[in-house]
Amino acid sequence: MSLETIIRQAKPTYIHAEKNEVTSVILNKLEQPELELAKVTTSRKFSWLKKVTSIVALVGVVLVGFGSIAAWASGTNMLNVAVKFVNNIRGGDAFGTSWGLQHTRMDLSHVQDSIRENRYTDTLSTFIGTNQFPRLDVSDVIVNNISAFMVDRSKQAFYIFADGYLQNSKDEVVRLNLYHNTGGDVSISGQTLTNKQETMSLSGIEATYIEFTNDKSTNNFITWKSGDWIFVLFSSNVPKQQLVKYALDIENQMK
Repeated sequence: MSLETIIRQAKPTYIHAEKNEVTSVILNKLEQPELELAKVTTSRKFSWLKKVTSIVALVGVVLVGFGSIAAWASGTNMLNVAVKFVNNIRGGDAFGTSWGLQHTRMDLSHVQDSIRENRYTDTLSTFIGTNQFPRLDVSDVIVNNISAFMVDRSKQAFYIFADGYLQNSKDEVVRLNLYHNTGGDVSISGQTLTNKQETMSLSGIEATYIEFTNDKSTNNFITWKSGDWIFVLFSSNVPKQQLVKYALDIENQMK
């Protein structure tokens, strides 16, 4: 099993898995010290990352837990967001956040095909069968990696992970996880000093904003559903107002 773990002292940490190598997990037992998905030994503060007991559906970035639930406003666009805040760090400590999908209509780890590009290309559009899809095509963000995974071509079920960074700072990174016709609930968990979760409107669509911090760095998310698309927009150290602007730009591509 290949697993990429990024650990920075006094900066956010997240676990990143691609293709069908790692799946999302249900972590009601996040506080248990013997957990085992990634062996993180940099700090005892990461004991909650050490073991995962239940595997559910592939996501791309993983380790999820239950907490408060935010429901989608529309009866036809229900999106559940499960958030777990783990308050086991001190100011300035390294910390981790993670996210993914669960309860999907199909097993997302069983992909028919995949493709990787370093930008949005015609090849990518051909692969997913359309050039009409939302993109991480927003001001100030340079996209440097896109991975797409076809789960069921007959049902147009696929997902795309797009990574980028701000033009003036590679320490400010952005990722868009985009899921089409997969269904599922969004799960987000992480270590933090303060618990911050709120609902907001993106061009009339209800979205959920979640933030984790060690008082020096921040990992934040905006997640929402629009039609057959589920969006998880993540950033490291991008201010909330700026991330909201990116989310609005992405959602307005659907108009």
